[in-house]
Amino acid sequence: MKANNALELARVLDPTDTISLALRGRFRSEGGDVAGARGDLRRAFDRDRSNPAAALDLAWFEIDRKRGKAALDVILQYIALVPEALSDDDVLAARYAAEAFVLKDASTLVELEPLLASPLPE
Repeated sequence: MKANNALELARVLDPTDTISLALRGRFRSEGGDVAGARGDLRRAFDRDRSNPAAALDLAWFEIDRKRGKAALDVILQYIALVPEALSDDDVLAARYAAEAFVLKDASTLVELEPLLASPLPE
């Protein structure tokens, strides 16, 4: 409960802070508040697409819910702004996990297009 109170205080002190927003999203996710978590993580990422915590937390949130395309979209947007993340093991792990769901769920070649456009090393 102390962590939640601290996050809420941080949000009051600086409502534009993306780190506290992403952390609150992670906290909500662990507590089972899927809608609240997705909203916080999405807002944190939309406000600062170069924030690795916001990008990876949102990507893994989507992966955990078997939403590979949504996760891959987040990863590719992050990479577009932070090209050095191409060599980050955490980013690559999220990418491969997201791609596995895209491949599994694809029924047409068009659905595989995000994999073809990926700037990440194969």
